[in-house]
Amino acid sequence: MYPLSISKFKVVGDHWIGKYRVVVVTECVSAGLIQYAHAALVLDPKEPRPIYAVASEVNALATVTGGGSHFLCVYDDRHGNYGSSDDWGDLEKFTQEALRLITLRFADKPDKPFDPNQPLNRLIEMVIVDDMPEVVDALKRLLIFEDDFKVVGTGVNGEEALAAVKSFRPDVVLMDFPLPEMDGVDYVQQIRVEYPKTKIIFMSIHSDSDSMTQAAKAGVHDFLAKPISPFDLYPSIRSVVTGHGPTNSDFAKIVKELNGLN
Repeated sequence: MYPLSISKFKVVGDHWIGKYRVVVVTECVSAGLIQYAHAALVLDPKEPRPIYAVASEVNALATVTGGGSHFLCVYDDRHGNYGSSDDWGDLEKFTQEALRLITLRFADKPDKPFDPNQPLNRLIEMVIVDDMPEVVDALKRLLIFEDDFKVVGTGVNGEEALAAVKSFRPDVVLMDFPLPEMDGVDYVQQIRVEYPKTKIIFMSIHSDSDSMTQAAKAGVHDFLAKPISPFDLYPSIRSVVTGHGPTNSDFAKIVKELNGLN
């Protein structure tokens, strides 16, 4: 069942992205605890109901995404993903960002299903953070084989991660969990607040439910178990960047449970 249930709305915009019609509505209220200020609904002529939505959450449960009162949420019928921003109560800001995210999801290959194993037609810039230089080098060697990947910075701890994100504004941060002198969660939350467009993927030898739940509550976008395989790494990066959500099925289940989608 489609997760965004709108009981009342007012249409304020009508756009086309490829073959898809995007209707922007406002004054939306969900059936649960979350109230949606605005939503952008993707319509497919072949489907009876919207196939995708971007919605601004107001008065959401703060524990879901690590604090604050305004969030940008992306849902479709199979995946859930979210990213924070300053204030998506502003309709103009919301519409601009919603159309950008929907374009990432649908404009690359509008007539073909998304394949995370295939390079995108854009460059994905990344920062790698791990206290072991050999792990950083190994990841860089893996990523160099893909035309749409570029490593722009590295770090060995949370402070260096923040500095690299500030300098390079990457699309993705690949971060070891835990890091020396901290567990990574505090730095993740800071990155999410200050650089909401940057996606964060945790890499850890601890892939238990508690670790993944902690990561999900911090707002991490995917969780990969070490040692990292390219067959896990490549799809994860492309999936989170394009808004398709985590590829780790166990982590995806935890994220959905925290968002009340199960």
